[in-house]
Amino acid sequence: MPFLWFDDNIKFLLWNMVAFEQIQPIIPLREKTLSSYLGLMDSLINTEKDVAILVRSGIIENYLQNDERVANFFNQFGPIFVLDYILGYFHGLYMDVKRYSESTWHKYRARLMHDYFSNPWSVISVVGAIILLILSFLQTYYSAAK
Repeated sequence: MPFLWFDDNIKFLLWNMVAFEQIQPIIPLREKTLSSYLGLMDSLINTEKDVAILVRSGIIENYLQNDERVANFFNQFGPIFVLDYILGYFHGLYMDVKRYSESTWHKYRARLMHDYFSNPWSVISVVGAIILLILSFLQTYYSAAK
């Protein structure tokens, strides 16, 4: 995924470049790369936590005061332009993200991690319970084998 540095100046540059790209009738939809990229980022970013994840991943470098301003910028982009993800330049990446987010396994795992394992002590207690369960099973097996 392409790297993006974010400051006050880049916001205006991106707005103008997307506007230019969108009004050009001779540019095929597949080649509107900036619109496709910003549409993908808009679908990924909803809150400042999403921006923080992308900053930690090295996809965004944020020079603004906080991550909320970046999230607000991308959330304003959504209704501005129409983008067909089927024909867009980042179609493959968009479909990978969509498949990942719609997978029931990933949804259950995310809910489990968020609801039950947000605290390190809960993880330690589950690991301890599993170890005790295995030891109990082994003790029962060896007792029955004698």
